[in-house]
Amino acid sequence: MHVESNPQGLTAADLRLQRGQKSGISGLLKNKKVFLVALFASFGGLEYGYQQGVISQALVMSSFKADFPAIVNSSGSTGWLTSILQLGGWIGALSAGVLAEVFTRKHTILSGALWVILGSFLCAGARNGAFLFAGRFFTGIGVGTLSAVGPLYNAELAPPEIRGMLVALQQLSTTVGVMTAYWIGYGTNYIGGTGDGQSDWAWRIPLIVQGIPAIILAVGVLVFLPYSPRMLVGKGREGSPKTTYSSAPNSLRSRLKHYSNSALRPRGLPIFTKGVWSGIDSIIYYASSIFQNLGLTSGTISLLATGVVGIINVVVTIPAIMVIDKVGRKPLLLAGSIGMFISMIIVDIIVAKFQHDWPSHPSAGWTAVAFIWIYIANFAYSWGPASWVLISEIFPLSIRAKGTAIGASSNWMNNFIVAFIVPPMIRGIGWGMYLFFAVWLFIGTFFVYFFVPETKNKTLEEMDIVFGSTVAAHDQELMAGIREEVGLNQLFSAATGQQLEKETADDNFIKQHTQCQASYLCSDGELLVSWSFFSAVVKAEQGLTFIKLQQIQPWLFPSNSPKGAGMIASWFVTDLSLPRTDARAKHIIRAIGSSSKDKAKKFIGDFVPLSEQSAVSFYDSYDAVYNDSAVDIVYIATPHAFHKQNCLDAISAGKHVLCEKPFTINSREATEVIEAARKAGVFVMEGMWTRFIPLVQKLNELLHQDKVIGDIHRTFADFSLDMPLEALPPTSRLRDARLGAGSLLDIGIYSLTWAILTLEDPTMPGQQPTVTAHQTLLDGVDVSSSILLYFGTTGRHGIVTSSLQHKTENIFSRVEGEKGTLLLMGDTASMPDTIKVIWKEEGSSQDLGDKKNKDTTAERREQTFTFQEACGGKGFYYEADAIALDITSGKIESEVMPLSETLRVMQILDEVRLQGGARFPQDN
Repeated sequence: MHVESNPQGLTAADLRLQRGQKSGISGLLKNKKVFLVALFASFGGLEYGYQQGVISQALVMSSFKADFPAIVNSSGSTGWLTSILQLGGWIGALSAGVLAEVFTRKHTILSGALWVILGSFLCAGARNGAFLFAGRFFTGIGVGTLSAVGPLYNAELAPPEIRGMLVALQQLSTTVGVMTAYWIGYGTNYIGGTGDGQSDWAWRIPLIVQGIPAIILAVGVLVFLPYSPRMLVGKGREGSPKTTYSSAPNSLRSRLKHYSNSALRPRGLPIFTKGVWSGIDSIIYYASSIFQNLGLTSGTISLLATGVVGIINVVVTIPAIMVIDKVGRKPLLLAGSIGMFISMIIVDIIVAKFQHDWPSHPSAGWTAVAFIWIYIANFAYSWGPASWVLISEIFPLSIRAKGTAIGASSNWMNNFIVAFIVPPMIRGIGWGMYLFFAVWLFIGTFFVYFFVPETKNKTLEEMDIVFGSTVAAHDQELMAGIREEVGLNQLFSAATGQQLEKETADDNFIKQHTQCQASYLCSDGELLVSWSFFSAVVKAEQGLTFIKLQQIQPWLFPSNSPKGAGMIASWFVTDLSLPRTDARAKHIIRAIGSSSKDKAKKFIGDFVPLSEQSAVSFYDSYDAVYNDSAVDIVYIATPHAFHKQNCLDAISAGKHVLCEKPFTINSREATEVIEAARKAGVFVMEGMWTRFIPLVQKLNELLHQDKVIGDIHRTFADFSLDMPLEALPPTSRLRDARLGAGSLLDIGIYSLTWAILTLEDPTMPGQQPTVTAHQTLLDGVDVSSSILLYFGTTGRHGIVTSSLQHKTENIFSRVEGEKGTLLLMGDTASMPDTIKVIWKEEGSSQDLGDKKNKDTTAERREQTFTFQEACGGKGFYYEADAIALDITSGKIESEVMPLSETLRVMQILDEVRLQGGARFPQDN
């Protein structure tokens, strides 16, 4: 199969931005729910920062010195007390990669929070050094775990144009944590006085406070934090023989194999290495001690100066987060590196000149303090947020959790070394410490300039292109194989980075062929169907009573039946002619129109009942129907590319419109049609007839009213057909991109509809889910589309697929909830006839791979609901009845299928094509 390349070099995110998908604050405001979840997940950064800052304050408190003199008076013990947190962080970060794959990102965040809670209270209650060291170590394991998983979780949650901002929340939370620790320490320093009589609560309270965010985070994870959408790719299956793909490799060799790839080696380790050896952590950990060595001998003054460090760190980080997705990662890193280098050199010169006589040169000491503040400011807008963003986005999916963990563990191991060596450096070499870190900053600047690529606006799947690797492409192939084995073929395309084909056609093509029907439409036999109906009034006490309210005449129906697309035309007309005892309206075929009378006459002979044929009129053009004063409503079922113009023509003639799904090619065209209809005051609706059938009413009752399967977790929905596209001519409506060809608009819209109907909370209608999508293209047309939907408010996921390569079996949708599973079944996803509910066995383990357990478990309780049309039809009359009632009651919009829903669906389809690569000329 031929897969399209990207001659223009545009990324999916570039196209999103061109289409108005905003970055920065405006992009954040459009994704408020995602922002709130990401903000909460960043509580781990708050803990990380607090741990960095809290020990700095305790070390200079009189009561702490009195309680632990052996630690404070030994530079080695001081270094170990500070650095043991980093050692635990290294272990936590390194193990987080495996845990995040095996136990999910969400539950790994929970484990990190629990470690922090344990360590915090060991520290706070410590009566000897052993408890203090143990508490710091356990706390380190927790914050190390959170530091690796938090940015990863946020990166997988976010769309590309705001991903940098969301991931950088980790650094903002870290700076807030540092500042909070500094100022809490400054405040508690006054408990019992600042001298020898100081209460030990001065240092215990800050250590107690450090456990509070962890408790909040743990509770939040259990209550509302959703699973990572991309993580679902590896976890959304049962019994797959390839489940090792979503868990840690079994051997050390298989783990190291991923990192032996030459394109992966430079990705993570150097980024954090250069950041740590810039000296930032030496300032954060030992700020109070450093300021005392710069002449601020008063413990209170040094604590106050340290508090200013925290404020600067927070204040400067905030604007950096706002612009990181606009400016990019690399420019911020370069500017920050240069500013930090200059500041460190100036401090080094001042210390070298005045360190032997600070009391005589207080202004020199304050100048050095000021440049340390400037140094902090340069770090806060550059290495602080950008390093966390880069490390979370540069790895392909199959090793993203482990790659992020390796990078984060590198940060912790380097932190451990820095924290251990700084106390003796302060006491032993003085100004040489600042020069040491300045040299590393000089090296880091060159590293950024020559080796760090720009990653802004790249999707996570496009990072391999930046780094020159093919691992992500192999990931996609493996995922496709997994989905094939579990019956969800083509969940993800085997190719990544599929981009939009350069268009050579424009709207003139569509306009030309709207007039020249013989070229495209006439060969497929387009038809105009018109009829009148009698609407009905339902009275509860009298049952169904037919009352003639208004006669609506003819409906326009163009079809192209020879290639299968005209089946709906024949089904629709046949359904309207069927006798029904429960009908709410009686429909009479009035006229058939086509590009020739022979075609119209043949259609009448094939599908209109013999007893009614004599009353049906002929039309040989669309214009004749539009201009006929007897025509009130037009039903449009032409190829997708013609919907907009057909709708506008009918509306301009004052006709009501029912337009077959998809409503138009894209949301821009849909908006144009809707605005025209509202201006003209005519009824317009998208013909998603499936939404009107009784089965959907029962589905809503079971899922959203009775809640038979409890809280809904996720939905799998697929509609696929085995269509040999390669055998069709390039001008076929199923292959020609100019006609809106492909699986997505033709049948994928049904899969999407089932996902929305089952996942959306009726109390919060119209929510726009986050979309992740892939497509496989043939000559620019999608033969397979895969969509991952995420509803942020409820945490529900939808896996939606469509394909023209393999026919779906009769179970086309599966809805999973806390109490069981609901299945939708039928010949196709457009015509379901059965709902089956399967409840979980209470108290039994579910699908744990224990064959003995499965063999002895009793059969699950089930209930089946079957829907058969008594008159033998397919159900189009439900839609026609509803429209008749709406129009005769003066409505210009359906409540079952409102225009806002049509527009939302079109916007989702637009997003799928932007990410997947299928593009139509009308998109320009």
